[in-house]
Amino acid sequence: MTEVALAVAGLRLVVSPVLKRLLADASTYLGVDMASELHELETTIMPQIDLVIEAGEKSPHKAKLVAWLRQLKEAFYNAEDLLDKHEYNLLKHKAKGGKDSLLGVDVSSIKAKILKPLCAATSRASNVLPGNRKIIQQLNELKTMLAKAKDFREFLGLPAGCSTESPARATSIVLPATSLAPPRVFGRDGDRDRIINLLTKSSPAEADSARYSGLAIIAHGGAGKSTLAQYVYNDNRVKEHFDVRMWVCISRKLDVHRHTREIIESATNGDCPHVDNIDTLQCKLWNILQNSKRFLLVLDDVWFEESSNETAWDLLLAPLVSQQAGSKVLVTSRRGTFPFAFHCEEVILLKSMEDIAFLALFKHYAFSGEEISDQWLRIKLEEIAQNIAKKIGHSPLAAKVLGSQLSRKKDVTTWKDALRVNNLSEPMRALLWSYEKLDPRLQRSKLPKSVGQLKHLRYLNLIKTLISKLPESLGTLYHLELLQLNHKVNSLPNKLCNLSKLRHLEGYDDRIYEMHERNIPQISSIGKLTSLQKLNYFSVQKMKGYELCQLRDMNELGGSLMVTNLENATRKDKALESKIHQKNHLKELHLVWSSENDMDAVDILHLEILEGLKPPPQLKGLTIEGYKSATYPNWLLEGSYFENLESFGLVNCCVLEGLPPDTELFRDCSRLLLDNLPNLKTMPCLPAVLTHLSIRGCPLLMFVTNDEMEQHDQSENMMGKEQLASQLALIWEVDSRSFFKTALNVEHSSLKQLIPLMGDDVSKHHQTIERALEEERDGVLMKENVIKAWLCCHEQRIRVIYGRSMGLPLIPPSGLCELYLSSCSLTDGALSVCLGDLSSLRRVGTWSRLYGIIP
Repeated sequence: MTEVALAVAGLRLVVSPVLKRLLADASTYLGVDMASELHELETTIMPQIDLVIEAGEKSPHKAKLVAWLRQLKEAFYNAEDLLDKHEYNLLKHKAKGGKDSLLGVDVSSIKAKILKPLCAATSRASNVLPGNRKIIQQLNELKTMLAKAKDFREFLGLPAGCSTESPARATSIVLPATSLAPPRVFGRDGDRDRIINLLTKSSPAEADSARYSGLAIIAHGGAGKSTLAQYVYNDNRVKEHFDVRMWVCISRKLDVHRHTREIIESATNGDCPHVDNIDTLQCKLWNILQNSKRFLLVLDDVWFEESSNETAWDLLLAPLVSQQAGSKVLVTSRRGTFPFAFHCEEVILLKSMEDIAFLALFKHYAFSGEEISDQWLRIKLEEIAQNIAKKIGHSPLAAKVLGSQLSRKKDVTTWKDALRVNNLSEPMRALLWSYEKLDPRLQRSKLPKSVGQLKHLRYLNLIKTLISKLPESLGTLYHLELLQLNHKVNSLPNKLCNLSKLRHLEGYDDRIYEMHERNIPQISSIGKLTSLQKLNYFSVQKMKGYELCQLRDMNELGGSLMVTNLENATRKDKALESKIHQKNHLKELHLVWSSENDMDAVDILHLEILEGLKPPPQLKGLTIEGYKSATYPNWLLEGSYFENLESFGLVNCCVLEGLPPDTELFRDCSRLLLDNLPNLKTMPCLPAVLTHLSIRGCPLLMFVTNDEMEQHDQSENMMGKEQLASQLALIWEVDSRSFFKTALNVEHSSLKQLIPLMGDDVSKHHQTIERALEEERDGVLMKENVIKAWLCCHEQRIRVIYGRSMGLPLIPPSGLCELYLSSCSLTDGALSVCLGDLSSLRRVGTWSRLYGIIP
C-alpha cells in the first residue's frame, strides 16, 4: 500500500467512530443546524475522499496531499478530544456524587446530562454552554477543512514546485565498537585466516594500481561481525603487512566531516586539529596515506541503501591512496549493498558458529567470576548451560548478555528460569530478561502520579513493566476501557471503582514470558464498574463495598466467575440482590463457602443463600463448594432450567447424600466432578454425553454388582489374613513405608466415615492407624500393629459392601475419555463392568495418582 493510501486508511480509521459519535449527539450537544451540517459532511463530502487514492497516486504533489490528510486526521482527533473532555467533566462530577455545574442538574443519570437539549441554533452562542462552544468552534474548523475535499481534482492539478521534504529519519544512538579485540575469541579462527589471506594477497587487477580494494563481512545484528573484524585487525600478520591501520565505526549514518577527522586520528594515533573546511581535512588525510606503503581501513557497522547519496561516500574515500598496491578497505554490515566507491571484490557471509565453539563461548561468560566449589552444582549448571546454548540460536551477543547475567547468580532456579524464556536468540529478549533480574532497587516500580493527566487515555498495559504501585490519580481516568496489570501489583487505588467505562481489568503473571492470567486484588465498591466484562474472582466480605450486592448491576460480566466466602452472606435477600440470573454472558460459575469450622454441621442458611444465587439458564459450567445443606435449591430440582449445562461439580459438600434427582439436568453434561462428599451414597444414571468423570473422597459410595452379592462367599473370596499380612509387610520393607504413608492417609479419611456402619470395634483399630500417621515410627511393633489394624478395618468394610440389600454398579457411557477414582469402594466385578465397554478411555487415575494410559 502506498503512502497516500496509508494516509487515507488512517484517516478512515479515525473519522468513522468520531463522526458516528458526533452525529449521535450533535442535536443534543450542539443544536439542529450543526447536526444537519455534519450529516451533509458524512453523506456528500466524506465519500469524495475516495478520489484521493486514484488521483493522488498519479500526482507530483503526493507529499503535500499526504500532509493535508494528516492535518485532517489531527482535526478529527482534536474534535474527539473535546468531546472526551466534556464527557470527562460529567463523569468526574458523577464520581464525586454532586451536582453537575455544567448543566445544573443532578448527576444521578449520566445519560440525562449528555442528552439534555441545548440551543437549537449554533449561531446563538450566548445560549450554548462554554464547553459546547469550544466543540462547535472546533467542528466549524473541521467543516472548513473537510469542504476542501470538493476541490481535490483542482488541487491535484497544481503546478510543480510545491513539494515538501519528508522529515529526516530519526537516528538511534549506537555504542561504537573499537579496534580492540576481546581477550578470547571463540570459533572464528578459520574465518580470521580466510579474511587475512584475502587482505594480504594482491589481485591482478590492483597489481599496477595504488588504489585500494574492498572486502565485506555480512551478517545479522549480534552475529559477531565486529568481533571478527577486531580479531583480524589485531593479528600480527595484518600488522606486518599494513604499515597504516585505521578503524572507524560509522554507526549507520555517514557524516563525511566527522568520519574524515576520525580516520585521520586513527591513522596518526593522535588528535586531529579542529578544521571546519572539509577540503583541508581531505588533503591532510591524502598526505598521510600517500607516504604509506599499504593501508587497511576498517569501516565498522556500515548502513547503505540504494537510495542513499553515493556522492558522500565518494567524498569520504577520495583521499585513500598509497605508494604500493594492496591497500584494503574492510567493511562490516548487515546488508550486502554497497556504494561503488568501496570497490568491494569479496563478500564474506558470516556463518553461525559450530555448536561446540558456541557452547564454549556461552560458558566462558556464564561461568566467569567466582569459582563454583560445589561439584554437584557445577555438573547441574553444565547440563542446563548446554540446553540454554541450544535455545540461544548461535547469537554471540545473546550468549554474552545472558551468560554475563547468569554468572552473577549461579543457582539452578535462576538458570532454569532463563531456560524457559522464549526467543532467547533475539538479543533484545536476552537483554530484557537480564534487566528483569536486576536488583529491584534499581528498577522503576511506581507509575507516575501524572498519569492522571492523560484524560483521554483508553488503554493502559502494565504487563511487561516493573511497576508495583499505582497512584490514586489512576482513578480519575474516566475514559479508561482496558487496564492490564502484572504480577507485582498487589493493591489497587481506592478510586478505581469510578472508572465506569472500564470493560477489561486483567491481571497476568508474566515472569517467564508465557503469560498466565491471575486474579486481581479486591476493589472496594466494584459494583460501580458496570461495563466490566470479566471478573474471575469476587470475595464476599462483611465490610462495606465488598457485599454480595456489589454484583447487582454488573450484567456485562462474561467468562468464568468464582464467588468465595459466601459464609459472609447473612440473608437470602442479600443473595437475591446480586441478580446472578441476569448475567446472561456468564459461561462458568463457581460458588464457594470457605468456612472450615464445623465442617459436618448442617447450615440451613446455605440453602437460602444458594436459592438466591440462581444462575442464568445459559450457564455452561457450575461448581458448588463447601455447601452444608442436604437439600438442593429449587432451580437445581428443575431438570429443564439449564439450556446446555456441560459441566457440573460438587466439592467439600459434607451433608449431601445424592445428586439432584432429576437426571434431565445432566442431559448435556460432559464433565462431572464429585470431590470430598463424605455422605454421598447414591449415583444416578450417568449422562450419555459424559467424557470426564472424577469421584474422589466419597467413602460411602460402594460400587458392587448384584451378581457379586449373590455369589459372594467371604471365606472363599477374601485372601487369607496371614497371606495378605505377609505381602503387606514385604511391601512395607521394599517401599520404605512411602506406599503405606500415602495409602494410610487416604484410608484414614475413608474409614472414619464408615465407622458408624462397621461397629464400635473398628474404632480402636482406626485410632491405631491415626496414631501411626502422627508418630511416624518405623519399629517392628508399630508395623505389625498398623497392618493388623488395617486388616481388621478392611474386613469389616468388605462385610458392609457385600451386606447391602442391592448392588450399585458404576456404568459410565462408552464415550468416556477420562476416569478418576479415589477413596470410594469398588469391587473387582464392579470395576470390570465399569471398564468393559469404554472404547474411548485414555486415562485412568486411582488414589489421586495417574494409574495408566489405555491405547
